[in-house]
Amino acid sequence: MIYKWLNGYRSTHTFDFRYRIGLWTYPISSELVPGLNAYHGANVNQLPLWINRDLYVVESLDEWIDDGEKLYTRGPIRIVEHLTGWNKSTARLFATDCAERVLPIWERHRPNEDLLKTIQAAREYANGLIGRKEARRSRRLRCQQRCHPHPCQRPGRTRRRTSLAGPTHP
Repeated sequence: MIYKWLNGYRSTHTFDFRYRIGLWTYPISSELVPGLNAYHGANVNQLPLWINRDLYVVESLDEWIDDGEKLYTRGPIRIVEHLTGWNKSTARLFATDCAERVLPIWERHRPNEDLLKTIQAAREYANGLIGRKEARRSRRLRCQQRCHPHPCQRPGRTRRRTSLAGPTHP
């Protein structure tokens, strides 16, 4: 199955081109140049690279060529189906899943237990368990805990500075 991300029925890169479900596009008769004059699609493994608002199933009368990041064809192509399971909620859940997958890598370099709590709050918001206000409050509290300096580093307190170059003389 070949997929295509669009912004509504509009192409994501060519604002004057609009797809119609079930209608074939014109084939490309000139030399095929991916990124310039080809119809693009994606297999299931390439979908995360091209996320946009709407996801469709497409077909082509010509073969699809795989360059690793995307598929392209001379066409003609047509949209067969609009996959309506992709929405703001599933996009947020996908983002939290991605964040959770890279969290161990991040924590090796900068341990922070608040990140998992923030991801959990985002997941609860996506699932409708908490509202926008609660999700923002959760994020803001964690940011305040992280961003506000320790009491001995607050303004008004001086810390003794040492220089690697040694003392300076007037």
